[in-house]
Amino acid sequence: MEANAGKIFETLSDFRNLEKVKSKISHNVNDLEIDADTLRVSVAPLGTVVVRVKECEPFKRIRYVSEKSIVSFELQINLEPVSEEKTDLQLQLDAEVPMMIKMMLGNKLDGFVEKFAEQLSKFPY
Repeated sequence: MEANAGKIFETLSDFRNLEKVKSKISHNVNDLEIDADTLRVSVAPLGTVVVRVKECEPFKRIRYVSEKSIVSFELQINLEPVSEEKTDLQLQLDAEVPMMIKMMLGNKLDGFVEKFAEQLSKFPY
């Protein structure tokens, strides 16, 4: 990514920064509630999903965890500075998706991490 690791970390470790891109969030997302470390949202067809910042290692790693969600997951973002204004970003998703949800969503789950990474690259840091 063409951004400083510190700026990326500060932006992604505080959910309130989503206010900057709230208007660009998918039409399947409703009732978005945000505070510094918790995101609560209704997502069709999953229902309410709560995501909390579980752990942060400044400028290196952010770990999110789902709560009260039909899909249990943990998402980790690893940041590796390449230069002052360039950072390698790695996403790691561990999810327990019930079979019924897998059947409903089909192959949409396959591209989630790639699409998420693409969206992160467009975020204003």
